[in-house]
Amino acid sequence: METTRALNLIRHLIRPAIRFCIRHGITAQEAMEALKREFISVATTEISHRGEKPSVSRLSTISGLNRREVDRLANVSGDLDTSKNLIHRVVSAWQENPEFITSTKKPRVLSHGTKDSEFTRLVATVSKDLNAAAVLAELLRIRIARETSYGLVLVDHNYIPRGDPNALFTVLARDMEDLCESVEENTMHGKDLPNLHLRTEYDRIRPEGIEALKGWMLREGHDLHLRARAEMAKYDQDVNPDPGFKGQGARVSLTAFSLVVEGSPDETKE
Repeated sequence: METTRALNLIRHLIRPAIRFCIRHGITAQEAMEALKREFISVATTEISHRGEKPSVSRLSTISGLNRREVDRLANVSGDLDTSKNLIHRVVSAWQENPEFITSTKKPRVLSHGTKDSEFTRLVATVSKDLNAAAVLAELLRIRIARETSYGLVLVDHNYIPRGDPNALFTVLARDMEDLCESVEENTMHGKDLPNLHLRTEYDRIRPEGIEALKGWMLREGHDLHLRARAEMAKYDQDVNPDPGFKGQGARVSLTAFSLVVEGSPDETKE
């Protein structure tokens, strides 16, 4: 892509981040420091994925930062929390893995508390390195699951890390990255079967409809994702393994969100 055109597109991409910075008192200098860190972090990951060594010289060439800056930034640890993503995967497996759902495709009540329990087996389907007791404590803490006399019950089928800004914005970052790649693929590559990218917006909704629409979108979004998980699970090698399959498989993502911005049309538009 032509550099000038790419830079103009980047201005559109970073505008929401700049608005966030201004709302929360983050200066341009502080934002630039974070941007530099991410340049080094992403470049390191990309080089490593190619089986190459991310040297200071290589990172300097890719990022445009001088070697001293690269050396400083490469030694600053990141703070993204991947444990929340693992919790999400455990909740998803509880809803989709045939071993842990009923004949009506509802999450089963699971035994727990021992190394041979159903919940321990559930956690092991996500990662052999996860500690089932620690996962259980987290699910109980955030009230996703509840202990009953019959066993462990899944209460909230849609895991959202409420009250945890780092985890929430980690999810947001993944959503933004996927959306950017989806739009880029649709725009630049022109495949016969494009990615889904839809937007529905009305800008003069009367106040009495706001709560009703919020509730409607939550219910419809919940139902959509239940159907999407059931459909994706049919082809997922972890949930429904095909003994003859030898590849790595692809990552398929569907994201939904809703937003209400109260105010007059003139106040909410650019």
